[in-house]
Amino acid sequence: MREIRKALAYALAFTAAFAATMTSASAACSVAGTWHVFLMQGQSPSIKMATVGVGAVDNNGATFVRVFPVLPNNGQPFDNHTALAIQCKLTLSTIGEFAGDKCDIRGVAPGDNARRTVNGRLVFGSGTEICSITGGTINVSGDPDGVVIIGGHVNGNNGAGVARQRSNSVFLFNMVKQ
Repeated sequence: MREIRKALAYALAFTAAFAATMTSASAACSVAGTWHVFLMQGQSPSIKMATVGVGAVDNNGATFVRVFPVLPNNGQPFDNHTALAIQCKLTLSTIGEFAGDKCDIRGVAPGDNARRTVNGRLVFGSGTEICSITGGTINVSGDPDGVVIIGGHVNGNNGAGVARQRSNSVFLFNMVKQ
């Protein structure tokens, strides 16, 4: 009889511990609510190849070199403002969707600021990966190319991850739940 009570006590203790773990995991990854999202965007400059002459006097050869092009419309030299700091306030549904939220964008050049409306969805994993951000998109008003979420993780009221936009731009983002 003593062995049965001991086994039953172990089983109940395991069940209670397992249930507590599952409850805390679900609570830790509850995505619904208001999140403050901070993104840093880095983008490679538009460096082009150009043919130039090679040779000291007779200029008898040619080679390709990387150059910053002159912009065709206004003839100004290449503008190398390729970084942005972005601050968003997103209200996520229980499945990670958001719509009509605002982001403030600040560039590296003085006065290079904007406010944009965004919508999209963060996709979260399932099972043991419930806290992982496995994909998603952020669509920015006025920009035909959406931001594609590559991956990330949330833990309680914090999260972080990486994203891409086009082939020459990457983002690092942090999230804090309000």
